[in-house]
Formats: sequence, C-alpha cells, structure tokens
Amino acid sequence: MIALPDPRPVVLRSGVTLDVCETGPANAPALIFLHGFPESWRAWRHQIADFAPHYRCIAPDQRGYGASSKPAGVADYAPEKLAEDVLALADALSMERFTLIGHDWGGVVAWLAAHTAPERIARLAIANAPHPALFQRLLCANAEQRQASAYITALRDPAIDEDLASRGLTPTLLHLFGKGALAAMEPEERAHLLTRWQDGDAARAMVNWYRASPIVVPLEDQPALAPPSRRSAHAGSGDLGHGRPRSAARLSGWAGGYLPRFADRPSAGGGPFFTLGRGGAGL
Repeated sequence: MIALPDPRPVVLRSGVTLDVCETGPANAPALIFLHGFPESWRAWRHQIADFAPHYRCIAPDQRGYGASSKPAGVADYAPEKLAEDVLALADALSMERFTLIGHDWGGVVAWLAAHTAPERIARLAIANAPHPALFQRLLCANAEQRQASAYITALRDPAIDEDLASRGLTPTLLHLFGKGALAAMEPEERAHLLTRWQDGDAARAMVNWYRASPIVVPLEDQPALAPPSRRSAHAGSGDLGHGRPRSAARLSGWAGGYLPRFADRPSAGGGPFFTLGRGGAGL
C-alpha cells in the first residue's frame, strides 16, 4: 500500500474544522470518502491507496471525530449540518462536482448531501446504509430490523454519559457489539482506534450523531407502526433541499421505486461497527 499523507485541518465557512487526508492529482476527478461510526478517515485507507494514482482522494474525519471540531451541543450533530460539512468541504477545496462515497453513517450523510445538492454529485456510492426513508419504514414494520437496531436506543441513553466521559467509548462498544469486529481488524488499525476511543469528548460527540437524528426506533415488542408522517427521507430537516417538506411515507414510496431491492429487507444486523478491508467489504 502506498504511504498516505497525514491529515491537515481545513476550516469550513461555518467555522467548523475538519481534519482531512488528501492525496492524488489535484486536477483529477475528485472522490470524497465518508467514514461511519465509530471509525475515522482511515477506514478508507486501502481504497484511497488504490484510487490515488488516478483520482483526487479526500477523506475527512467528520465532525466530532479525531482532531476535527467537536461542538458540545447535540443539535450540532443534526444530519443536515453533517451534510453541509461535506458541501462546505468541497467548496473549501474548490471542487464543484465530485463522487461521494459513504459507509454506515457516512452513507446517511452522503444520501442527504446528494438530495441537497444533486447537481454537485457526479456519482454516489453507498455501503451499509439503506436510504433513510426505507430504513425508517423497516424500523416501524419489521421486528428483525428493530432488534438489529436496538443499539441506537442504547447509545441515546444518557445513563452512559458518565462512563463515556471517564472511560471513553470502548467499554460501551464492547458491551453492545462484542469483541468480534475488533479482533478481525488489522492490529495497527485496532491500536489506532482504541487510542482514539479513550477521548471522552470525542466519545460523546460520536454518540451525539445518534441523539441528533430524528430516526424513531420503536420498542422491539411494539406492534407494527406506520412510518412517522412528518419525518424526512434523510432523517434530518423537513425537506430535500428543494423547499418542499416531504413525509417519510411519501419518500419511502419514492425511494422504493428506485431501490426496490432494499424496500423490504432488513439492514445489517451487526450494528455499525465495521472497518473496510482491501476489497471494500465490511467485516
């Protein structure tokens, strides 16, 4: 694997700073890689190494991660603000159009950025992140999906805050997901993440992504529910960037027309805890 440069701070128009790894020819087509929870830009290190000879590759530590800004308020992690970070990063790096690649939470942000500014997205590639409208519909109607997503409710519970502050994120992750994903990681990457997860401020910031999302996770024993009528498809504010509020019910139908293979199938049951390997598949 080629050596990748150390990330550098990039200040956005909002005042937020993102730590960004950038490599590849400056005049080549641009790729922006968005990591998931609870990872870092390095989740894409193998893919960046493959693409960098021919593409301009940009991989930020997103808001709340690593050396990037960590605002204190839960509302600072609302999905629309995370998507705005991506568009503002492209502006800061003078990129009008780009391919957007997202995994897990990075995929959710990618969906929203594409809805907000479709004219700027040359291509969209998403791993382990079904369209948010479809995900919400599954949560309401599918007991298997509720069980698979119960970790979201656990991460929203303020009872974990004291432990996050004193011991970081690792004990909570091990409790929710076990040791399997950590054991499967490359040793260097495992050490990198374990060091990062010791930071109590970062742990709280990462969890705030879940707390700021309006996605509703019904109790596992609740009967099937209709999707919330006023939730947007991107699990953020009430519109798609075109000035027209839309309900999750309407957008579920819209998204299902384009993505029928996701419409009635539960999402990944192992939680968000994945590190991408050389081939790009989650562990």
